Amino acid sequence: MNVSIVGSGNLASHLIPRLLEKGIKVQQIFSRNHKTGKSLAKKHKLDFIEDISLFNLNVDVVILCVSDSSIKELAPNFKNYRGILVHTSGTAPISDLNKHKGNNGVLYPLQTFSPKVKVNWNEIPVFVEGNNSATKKKLLRLAKRLSKKSYVLRSDQRKELHLAAVFVNNFVNACYTIAHTHLQKKNLKWEYLLPLIDQTTLKVHSHAPKDVQTGPARRNDQKIIQEHLQLLKKNKQALEVYRVMSEFIKSSY
Repeated sequence: MNVSIVGSGNLASHLIPRLLEKGIKVQQIFSRNHKTGKSLAKKHKLDFIEDISLFNLNVDVVILCVSDSSIKELAPNFKNYRGILVHTSGTAPISDLNKHKGNNGVLYPLQTFSPKVKVNWNEIPVFVEGNNSATKKKLLRLAKRLSKKSYVLRSDQRKELHLAAVFVNNFVNACYTIAHTHLQKKNLKWEYLLPLIDQTTLKVHSHAPKDVQTGPARRNDQKIIQEHLQLLKKNKQALEVYRVMSEFIKSSY
């Protein structure tokens, strides 16, 4: 199997080396950001294409590693493509590729990808969808080469999953940022919290999150809650997050 990649962001920078590692040839890279595209292509000794109209369409799969808003815009460029056109979005439906009148699909790795932060592809759930059974089977084979955890999921299911992922990843990381900033201002070390973060994460591997909730809001300790709110009075955004989260926890028990 051989593929070509559109995009040069975080996902593309992690996906390309994994494809190459698994013996899948990456034919070309196209990116509207020529700087990052050329850098990614040079790093992996691949061809970079500056004009999408010059894309070599003699590949099995073209993977769009682009923003959700760019999928519909890019799809018409592949109207003569006879392979499988794929996007990697967690929320965009497969129908966003409909302007490509052919084999369309989704290849969605559910993971957070950041520059220079390694991921374990074997443990990343990869979800696929195809607009016909043959396409679905081919993409599932590709997903199984990328990861030990590969699944078929409809667009509506994938969207719900992505919503949940925002809560456990993006929102949690934003809370980390609040805590990190607060500690810096108070000349306290972030590393003091790392064992707590690790243990909190470890617990939800074997228990329902609601069953292991702790803290002042869980036990409705108003004295501590008010003290915390007082400490946050100069940071209105963090104070509001604390207040809303505390109310949610209290109302859940």
